Amino acid sequence: MQECGVPLAMTSDEDKLIVAYDSNKMAVFDLLNKCLHEWTVANIEKLPSNFLTRYNRIVGVVAVSKSRFMFYTNYTYFVLDL
Repeated sequence: MQECGVPLAMTSDEDKLIVAYDSNKMAVFDLLNKCLHEWTVANIEKLPSNFLTRYNRIVGVVAVSKSRFMFYTNYTYFVLDL
């Protein structure tokens, strides 16, 4: 995950660690099995280039439920639904 950049924000729940990087990429880690979560494996390279190159960076992430996480920037937010 070193190619993703510097971690800017992270949160965890019982079995997942969610990390947002300065490249606007995000990764989900499976803490129980100590590996990348299936969402990360399937989607890390599928994020749109206009999302990854925007100046506005993710500054925080909050668990909304067991499978939903809200990421926020200085002026917007989005929800990741696993």
